Amino acid sequence: MASLDTNALVRFLVRDDAGQAQAVKRLLERSEEPFYLSQVVLAETSWVLASACKWSSQSIAQAMEMLTSTDKFTMDEVCAEAVSLYQLHHGDGVGFADCLILRASKRSLPLYSFDRKLQQLKNVSAP
Repeated sequence: MASLDTNALVRFLVRDDAGQAQAVKRLLERSEEPFYLSQVVLAETSWVLASACKWSSQSIAQAMEMLTSTDKFTMDEVCAEAVSLYQLHHGDGVGFADCLILRASKRSLPLYSFDRKLQQLKNVSAP
């Protein structure tokens, strides 16, 4: 199984470079297996979409949902859970990376954070 790096995934989602976006699209179409999206790639992608591309949290949530609902990509259970959690809480100001940290920490709860928005979620407390 192959993987995509952040820059390839962002080009595919944003389509700000038509040639690179098309190259990734062709790669996805040719492949018989899904491409693995790691935790780091998804965290970086959400950050790039928010900070550099100025996407809204709603747009990022929709993109993340698309990545989980297509057979062209696969991710580990922690990532899939983080996407679901983000779908529920992005409107509350909780970032995708926060959801990823919380789900990755699920065996080591509670999670302590000074992030007041994140503290609204179950199993998150101030230190």
